[in-house]
Amino acid sequence: MNPFPAAPPHGRLIALVGASGAGKDTVLRWIARHPHDFPGLHVARRSIDRPAEPSEDHEPLRGAEFDALLRSGAFALRWRAHGRRYAVRRSELEPLTRGVHVLLNASRAHLARLRARHPDLLLAQLRAPEALLRARLLARARESAAEIEARLQRNARLQPALRGVDIDVVNDATPRDAALALQRQLAARLAAPPPR
Repeated sequence: MNPFPAAPPHGRLIALVGASGAGKDTVLRWIARHPHDFPGLHVARRSIDRPAEPSEDHEPLRGAEFDALLRSGAFALRWRAHGRRYAVRRSELEPLTRGVHVLLNASRAHLARLRARHPDLLLAQLRAPEALLRARLLARARESAAEIEARLQRNARLQPALRGVDIDVVNDATPRDAALALQRQLAARLAAPPPR
């Protein structure tokens, strides 16, 4: 049985947000590797002007490649965060037109623009205690201790402004636990009538 009923003629865009270290990429990878548990759901792959990394499944682009795709109109969404350029190809959102729901790792700072383009957006938040966020960021070894503290401070500033959360998952155990908690809450939200 499909826990995510389609919403013809369009699927819903689900923005997954959370602080760095909350485990968004890890949970999204778990979902992508277990498609039988998430039928009717597409995990959108982001394009980033950053080299490939084992911790995140993204399309790595050099600056010139990013610029060329931007000029060609290949991106449906784009934003800047942490000194990097992020985008989502139009092809990654195309499943919406077929009634398939799309789950996107989104930026909290750009939610207003995303909601303006997708008024029926569902907002899913992934959280973790600050001590666990710090430990995960240190283990990732991508940034200095000072940069990690700056990320944690940014999270503290953004969190109070986050409004309209539809799904709230605490990711303090395994990726499977968080993914299945997201699945349960998402299925319940998608079963409800969309907002008018």
